Amino acid sequence: MTKNQKGVISSEGIRAKVNLSPRLVLDALGSSKNALAYVEPSKIINFLNAPVIQLNSKSPLKQEIRDGWDRVLKNIDYKNVKVGTKCLLVSAKKNWNIYDNKINVIETANIIDGANYLHYLVINNFQEKIPMLVIFQSTEAEELACRRSIHQCESFSIHDIKTKVGTEAPRLVIDENWKHVEITSDPFVIKTARGYVAAINVIDKKNNLINHVIVGAKSICAELEPLREKLGSLVGVELKIRKQSSDPQSLYEIAIS
Repeated sequence: MTKNQKGVISSEGIRAKVNLSPRLVLDALGSSKNALAYVEPSKIINFLNAPVIQLNSKSPLKQEIRDGWDRVLKNIDYKNVKVGTKCLLVSAKKNWNIYDNKINVIETANIIDGANYLHYLVINNFQEKIPMLVIFQSTEAEELACRRSIHQCESFSIHDIKTKVGTEAPRLVIDENWKHVEITSDPFVIKTARGYVAAINVIDKKNNLINHVIVGAKSICAELEPLREKLGSLVGVELKIRKQSSDPQSLYEIAIS
């Protein structure tokens, strides 16, 4: 049996006492699928995350590198846009809910559209409230499809198809020095002078840029494949990788974080 309460949905089977009280409550109009609220940029920014392809360390907005999101936060001038006429589009998943015309903000939600606009408003200290359309319980694939429909994008995402050939990410060459990376895709193939080889896209933790790593070597596969089978995907796995020596036939070493 499931109990519905303001700010939380819980099951009787839960034994531990968990406090999921809303961190912010917004007046809103809408339903369990979507709602409209008016928010102050300086307050709502603390509860939003912008999926991006590359991080902007100077932006006050929380960011997370995500596959398929061809967005970088930039200093775009919106001075000709009257405040209140441009809307934020936000996917709250199950992190927010609506109850009695109130949106209960519990965890972070993703900005589908309007991240650069919010960035502009905050760094220029605008205090006026702006409209925010909130979509509840969307999947990441649905979020990305929604953004593409707005911007007519055709960027590749791992949510589109299960296999892929090629990548636009540059290659990260693995040598004897440890490379700390986070995997952002499952294995796909790329064309090389020797034919097709397996590769994965990764975030290089040293500079937060997306690269691809060739993973056709048996010593790499032996470490990654059992992990992929166990987790169902390699996306999100952090590891350190290096070659044992400069010899072209050298084995690779992998340390899972």
